[in-house]
Amino acid sequence: MRLAPSLILLLCLGTPLAGQGKPAAAATADPYVGTFSGNGGAISTRKQGASYTGTITTNGVDYPFTARKVGRALIGTFLAQGQGYLFSAAVAGDELTFVANGQTTVLRRGSASATSRSREETGGDGRSQVQPAPRATGQDAQIERILLSSPWCYMHYSQITGSTNTERGVFLRDGRLVVGTGHEMVSSGQNGTVFGSGNGAAQYRWRVSNGDLWISENGAPFAQAGLRITQNSNGDPILNVNGKEYSQCN
Repeated sequence: MRLAPSLILLLCLGTPLAGQGKPAAAATADPYVGTFSGNGGAISTRKQGASYTGTITTNGVDYPFTARKVGRALIGTFLAQGQGYLFSAAVAGDELTFVANGQTTVLRRGSASATSRSREETGGDGRSQVQPAPRATGQDAQIERILLSSPWCYMHYSQITGSTNTERGVFLRDGRLVVGTGHEMVSSGQNGTVFGSGNGAAQYRWRVSNGDLWISENGAPFAQAGLRITQNSNGDPILNVNGKEYSQCN
């Protein structure tokens, strides 16, 4: 499940809701409480008084949310990189339909089982396809220490389009690389000024071998990133990857 939230989220509330056209169920259990998962993501919900709270998990990143029931749907907001975004959720039987930013994702009740791990970790026969990388030594160990030393940020501003693109990558010791992205655009014309923004997140696998960074996306084989490490005027390291320069950040 890949979320791409923007400041203006389209809500589609036409999804059939649980119990429409049927007699009321005798069970008193709240259909929204619990965990729904699928497509590499999950939503876990609990009820607190008249409100609902929980987490939306996508690409290994958790986004906390709060919501209230409006009619037979949940309407709420989730937090991503310090900003709040709208969403709607509706339950029909064991399926939860989640809508945010005009995108619809259907999840099923229950947490993902250990036998259905993501493609990046298992093959169709259930056997592990990604083996742990051997412990790095020498130059590779030095590169690993630099990558793990802090988050790494990239920013690019285009005067032509009036847009700013940002990335923030965090290398984790368990072999995951979590990258958050941001986009802002300001456009002025005869009809006034238009502002738009959006955020996203992605997760990769990483390792260091033969003096280079290797990346795997969505379970694909590891590929060389062509990493070069240079220094700025203060002597701080700069990561050069695919024509982009990443500096240390908070």
